[in-house]
Amino acid sequence: SLHDALPILDFETAYSKKDYSIRDYGNWKYCHDPRFDAYMLSAYDGEEGWVGEPKDFNWEAVKGKLLLAHNAAFDSAVTQRLVELGTAPAWLADAPWNCTANLSSFTASVRSLADAVKVLEGRKLDKGMRDAMNGKSWARAKQEGIDKKLAQYALDDSVEAHNLWKKYSPKWPQFERDLSSLTLKQCARGVAINVELLDQYRKILQEVIFNLERNLPWTSRG
Repeated sequence: SLHDALPILDFETAYSKKDYSIRDYGNWKYCHDPRFDAYMLSAYDGEEGWVGEPKDFNWEAVKGKLLLAHNAAFDSAVTQRLVELGTAPAWLADAPWNCTANLSSFTASVRSLADAVKVLEGRKLDKGMRDAMNGKSWARAKQEGIDKKLAQYALDDSVEAHNLWKKYSPKWPQFERDLSSLTLKQCARGVAINVELLDQYRKILQEVIFNLERNLPWTSRG
C-alpha cells in the first residue's frame, strides 16, 4: 500500500499516431473507442512506488486522497472509463484530482513532463519507450521483451511528476489550485447545450442558406 502522502497516478494506454491518439480524438472519444486499453498504471507517493496492471492496484490505498497526475484530464478520464467498465471501484468516479501539468504551466509556462523537467530542473527525460509503444499492444511489448523497461519508464515518470509537485506546489497559490481543479471538472463535464433549441436553430439556418443561395444574382440568372 502507499503512504499517506498524495499519490501520483500515471496510466500507459494503447495508441497509434496514425489513427488513434488523444490529440485527434480527445479524452472521452479515445477512452470509449473499442481499441481502448489501459494496460499499465504507475503510482508514487514520495516514498513508495507501484507499477502493474490497473486491475491489480490496491485502490483503497488512495481512497479519500487528492489524486495527482501530469495531465490529470487524461488520467481522470481513464479512471472514469475503468469505473464504467467495472474494473475500478465506483467511488473513484467522484475522487478529487489536480494536475502537475497545470502546476508546471503556472510555474514555468510549459505543460509536458519532459519540458517541465527540462525548464525547471535542467534535465532531459528520455521518452523513447513511449515512442516505442506507438501502434503496439501490451502483449506485443511482452513478446518483444520491452515490458520491464516500459514499467520502469512509467514509474520514473510518476517519480518525476511527484518531485515537481513536492518542490513547486508550495509556490502554487490556492486560487490557482482551485482554478485548475475546476477546469478539470468543467472539461470532463463538457459544454451544456439545449439540444431542442439547437435543432430549431439548425432548421432555421438551413432555410436561410437555401433562400440566400436562391437570391444570389448568378443563381437567379440561371
